[in-house]
Amino acid sequence: MDHIVSSIARAIANQQGVPLGQQLAHSHILSQAATNGSWNPNAVSFQAVSRVLSHELSNHPAAGDWVDFVSNYLVAFTPTKKPPPYDALLASLTPFLKIFREDEGDWLVEPMRSVVHTLYYIAGRADAEERGRGKKGTKLVDCGDQLRKFFSVSLQAPNNPGKKLAALDIVNVSFKIYFRLNTLRLCKNLIRTVESRQFQSFESVRRRPTLSWLSSLSDACGLGTLRPSRSTSHALRRSFFPFPRPQFPTSQKVTYKFYEGRLAVFDENYEEAQEALTYALTHCHASAKKNIALILKYLIPVGLLLGRLPSGSLAREYGAVLGPYLPIAESLRSGNVGAFYSVMQDQRNRLVKDGTYLLLEKLQASVYRRLLKQVYFVHAQAEPAKAAQIPLVLYERALKIAGVNLDMSEIECIIANLIVRKYVKGYISHKLKVLVVHKTQPFPGLDSVVLVD
Repeated sequence: MDHIVSSIARAIANQQGVPLGQQLAHSHILSQAATNGSWNPNAVSFQAVSRVLSHELSNHPAAGDWVDFVSNYLVAFTPTKKPPPYDALLASLTPFLKIFREDEGDWLVEPMRSVVHTLYYIAGRADAEERGRGKKGTKLVDCGDQLRKFFSVSLQAPNNPGKKLAALDIVNVSFKIYFRLNTLRLCKNLIRTVESRQFQSFESVRRRPTLSWLSSLSDACGLGTLRPSRSTSHALRRSFFPFPRPQFPTSQKVTYKFYEGRLAVFDENYEEAQEALTYALTHCHASAKKNIALILKYLIPVGLLLGRLPSGSLAREYGAVLGPYLPIAESLRSGNVGAFYSVMQDQRNRLVKDGTYLLLEKLQASVYRRLLKQVYFVHAQAEPAKAAQIPLVLYERALKIAGVNLDMSEIECIIANLIVRKYVKGYISHKLKVLVVHKTQPFPGLDSVVLVD
C-alpha cells in the first residue's frame, strides 16, 4: 500500500496529471487489488493512507486537502470497512473540488475525469447491491447531483480556461446516469449549456491572427502605416498565439454526439438525430467495432425513416452484431411487409431493450409504401393508359403474397394513412376501389413525409 500511495504523492508533487489520473482510475485500483500483493484493500484505512501521504507531501502548500481527498478516496475501495464505499467517496469530493478550484494549472483535468468515472462506478455498484436486497437504489440519483457541482466548477474554470476541458466528460457521464434512470428531461439543460458561448467549442482550430491591430495603433499614434519585417511578424504571432486552442478528446466528442443523437430520436427530431449520430460514426475510431455497432443500432433506423438504406459493405462487416436491424432494412428495400412484421415480432424483446422498437415501428408505413410503389410500376407496364389508376385489388394480392391478409376496408385505411402522411400523392375512389395517384410525382421523396404524430 505504501508504494501505491507514494506513487500518487509523487504525481501530485510533480503536477503530473496523466499519471495521477491513471493512479486514481477505479480500474487501475481494482487491478492492483487483484494482482499486487502490496495492495490489500482490507488493510487500507484512513489513518494509514494519511500517515504515508502526510510524510510524502510535507512541503506541499495544499497537503491537508490532498491528504483528505486521497485517504477517503482509497477507503472507498475497502468494502469490508465502514463507512460504505459510496459514503467514503463522497467525503473525498469536497477537498478535491477545493483543490481543483484553487490550483492555477489545468493538469487536474485528467484526475477530475478519473474521480467522475469512479463516482459513477461506485454509485452503480451500490445501487446494484441495494436492488439485490430488494431495495430501491438511490446512489445514482445522488451521483447526478454531485456531478452538477463538478460541472459548475469545471465550467467556471477558475484561474485557468484550460480547466473547461473537464466539462464535456462530466456531461457524458451525466447522460449515462439520466438514461439509466430514465430522466431524460435533465439532459436538455446540459445540451443548452454545451451549445452556449461559455462552453468550449467542439472544433477548435489554430487561430491565424492578422497584424491589423498594430497598424491601427500606429495610425492612432500618428505614425502612419507601419509594416513590420517578416521576422518581426512571425515573432509577434508566436508570442501572442503560441499554440492552437486546446480541444476536447475525440472520444468524448463522439460520446456526446451519440447521446445527443439518441435524445433527438426520443424527441422525434430525426434530421438532428441523423446529423449527430453521423458525426459520432465518422469520428469514432475504426478499431472501436463495438462502439461503431452501437452507433449504427440507432443510425440505421433513423436513416431508414429518412429513406437512406445501409450499404452492402456495412451489412457484411457488422451483420453479426446488428442482428435484426439489417433484415428490417432488407424488408424495407424489397417491400416485404410480411418479413418486416415477422422480424419485429421475433425480435420484439431485444428491440424494446435497445430502445428502438417504437422507432422501427414507424417504418411500417415505408414498407407499405414500398410495396405499393412496386404494384404501381407493374400496373403501369401492364396498362400504361391507366397507370395513375391503381386497382386496390392488386395491392390486396401483393399483400397476400407477402403473407399479410387484410380486407379491403383495412387496405383503404392503410393507404389513406399513407396519403395523409404524404408518402403517396393521390386519393382513393371508394366506389371504384381504385387509388388515383398524381401523374408525375405519385411517390414524393421521404424528406417530405410527416413522421411525427
